[in-house]
Amino acid sequence: MDKTSQLAQLTLQLARLAADPDWRALAGIDRDIALVLQRLSQQEQWTPTELVALRKLRTAHEAARERCVQESTRVEAKLTQMRTHKDGWMAYAMNNEFEGRA
Repeated sequence: MDKTSQLAQLTLQLARLAADPDWRALAGIDRDIALVLQRLSQQEQWTPTELVALRKLRTAHEAARERCVQESTRVEAKLTQMRTHKDGWMAYAMNNEFEGRA
């Protein structure tokens, strides 16, 4: 498979995984991209078409990274909310346990 096709395939996979976040698969494609780019960079000079495909992959990678940042921010906010309301939840749970015994 030529460079352009490989880069296009990686771009599509990355975009698909970032849209439907399967975090393990996304980490896997990130590792695959690093390996492929390392191997491709050792080959002959890149053509303009290949460079366009590389820019598209870079754009998709930046979008996937931003998706990860957004999800991390969302999870952190949820954890902060849970920590903030922990005492109330524990009281509620203890009350339910007490009522269950009565």
